[in-house]
Amino acid sequence: MKTKTLIIQNNPTHKLSKQQQAFNRNIKKVESLQRDVVTYTRQLEDIMTYYVKQVMPISEKKRAVEKTLLSLFNDFLLRPKFLRPREKKILKNIMRNILNPFLNSNFQEPDADIKKFFQAVYGRSYEEVKAEEFEGLKMDMKTMFDNMGVEMDMDPFKHNMSEEDMARYVHEMKEKMRMQVKDARLNSTEATKHESKRQLKERLAEEARNKSISSIYKTLAKTLHPDLERDESKRGAKEELMKQVTAAYQNKDLHTLLKLELNVLHNEEQHTDKLSNEKIIAYNDLLREQIEELQTQISMLPEHPKYQLLLQFVNYPEELFHLNLRNKIIELKDDTASMRESLHALQSGNEKEIEKVLRTILKQAYHAAKLSDSMEEYLYEGDF
Repeated sequence: MKTKTLIIQNNPTHKLSKQQQAFNRNIKKVESLQRDVVTYTRQLEDIMTYYVKQVMPISEKKRAVEKTLLSLFNDFLLRPKFLRPREKKILKNIMRNILNPFLNSNFQEPDADIKKFFQAVYGRSYEEVKAEEFEGLKMDMKTMFDNMGVEMDMDPFKHNMSEEDMARYVHEMKEKMRMQVKDARLNSTEATKHESKRQLKERLAEEARNKSISSIYKTLAKTLHPDLERDESKRGAKEELMKQVTAAYQNKDLHTLLKLELNVLHNEEQHTDKLSNEKIIAYNDLLREQIEELQTQISMLPEHPKYQLLLQFVNYPEELFHLNLRNKIIELKDDTASMRESLHALQSGNEKEIEKVLRTILKQAYHAAKLSDSMEEYLYEGDF
C-alpha cells in the first residue's frame, strides 16, 4: 500500500490558510525530530558497543592499578612518622584524584576497599557523606518546588532507593507537578476576567485535542481489531497495526495516528486537505506538544541509565553525541603505563629508594597543583 503524505498540498485555486501552513511546518518538524531520535539512539548504541568491547577491558586494567596504588598510599599514610604533615596533605590530594572516578560512578556502589580509602582521605565514612549530600539535594528540590507553588512530598525520596523505585518516584513527581501547575492555573483567585476567558478557551481547546486523538484511535481500533477479522491471513497484519495504534495513542503520538489513519482508512474524506479549520487548530496544538516531547526525549537520551558508563568521559551529557573513544583509549593506555611505572618503583626497591620515589611523586604533585592554581587565578583575573 502506498504511503500517503500528511503534508497539505498547495492548490492553484485555493491558497493554504495560516493554520494549514503551520500544520505542514509542524508535521515536517515532527518527522525530522523522529528521525533524529532514531539517529541519535543508534549513535549512542554504537558508542556504547565500542566502549564495552574496546575501552572497558583497558579501563578495568587501569582501575586495578589505581586500587593497588591507593592501597600502597594508604599504608604510607598509616606509617608512624613516615611522612610530614604537609606531605600527608599532598598524598591525600593525590588519593582524592584517583578516588574520584570510583566515587562518581553512578552505575555501581564503591566496594569496601574504596570506602576504606575514602575514610582515610576525608576522615568520614562514605555512607555518612552521601546521606548528607542527598539530604542537601532534597532540600534544594523542596525549595525549587515551593518557589513554583507546587506541594511535593519528598519523604519517600531516599538515597538508597532501587533504580525501579527511583524511576517510579520521578514519574509520579512529574505527573503531580504537572497536575498541580495545571490546577493552579485554573483555580487562581487573582485571575482577571480576560484571563478567565483565556483559561476557558485553553480548557475547551484541550478537550478538542483529546477528543481528536481519541476519535482517531477509536476509529482505527474498530477497523483494525483482530477479533473482528474473519480472514486468518489478515489477522496477523491487523494485530501488528493495532499494536502501533495502541502505542501511538498511549504516547499521544498524533503524527503516527494520522499516518495510520490515512494509510488504513484511505478514502478521500480522510485526506488532510479535507480537514476542517477547527480540527487543524486542534491538531496543531497536539503536534506542538509532540515536538516539545520529542525535543525533550532527544535532550534526555544521553542521561538514560544504560549510558551512565560513558558519562565518566564527558563534562556534560550532551557531549556524548560527539564522544570519540579512540582518543580515550590512547589516554587510558598512557595513564596506565605511567601509573605502572610508579607502582613498580614503589614496590621493588628498598626502604630508602621507596621513600625517595614517593617524595619525588609528592614533589611533582605539589608543583602541578601550584601550576594549576596559578593558571586558574590567571584565567579568573583575565575574565571580564
